Amino acid sequence: MQLKGVWSLAFGVKCSEHTDLQCQPKTPNPKPQTPNLHYLRAMLYPLIRQLLFFLPPEEAHHFSMKALKTICATAAGRAAVRKTMGFESDRLQKELWGLKFRNPVGLGAGFDKNALYLRELDALGFGFVEIGTVTPKPQAGNEKPRLFRLPEDRALINRMGFNNDGAEAVKARLADWKRS
Repeated sequence: MQLKGVWSLAFGVKCSEHTDLQCQPKTPNPKPQTPNLHYLRAMLYPLIRQLLFFLPPEEAHHFSMKALKTICATAAGRAAVRKTMGFESDRLQKELWGLKFRNPVGLGAGFDKNALYLRELDALGFGFVEIGTVTPKPQAGNEKPRLFRLPEDRALINRMGFNNDGAEAVKARLADWKRS
């Protein structure tokens, strides 16, 4: 999604007219990114995207998440992901229904159906993550292929169905994550 010349209400940033990768906070960020990280991301993203497009969409998703899980397996890896991908500011913190969120940007249900990537999605900087859809019993979901790219629209069509490991497995993962 390009934010050229648009104010992002959630983050309070004005994006450059020249590229969607050059966003600057409207007030100084307490932890500004160094230009080297900015340029590294700007150079690596097109290359990684092109390489991932050699894989079918569902395989690219699993490959990417396993790579992120490997990077985030150490505290140093998680810190590097937070520094390069995150944006932190006290202005973004919200409290709703007695719950505290570090920012208002969350990841909706369907991306991590099995609670396999909680630590990794936290490192990416999401304020919250919805898990699921979870069914009482495990199920395989729809037949493959079930994820389709629309490169011109920078979009995906998701016909995954309710593929998941079932409520008991997800409950156990959430309990383990809460203890860690």
